[in-house]
Amino acid sequence: MYPTLAQERQMLPHCARARYVWNLAAERRRRSESPTQRGPVREPGVPADARRLLRLTART
Repeated sequence: MYPTLAQERQMLPHCARARYVWNLAAERRRRSESPTQRGPVREPGVPADARRLLRLTART
């Protein structure tokens, strides 16, 4: 795939947001599997994650 310069400019913010979401999920997974954790990490659920993602995308 060889995007044009305009397409590349559009794709970069999208990729940055996707990377943020991926890293957030990986960090949560890592913390929930930590042997030093005293209990399971409370996951806020899909609605809270969706609101957080909307706030993030609104800033860009």
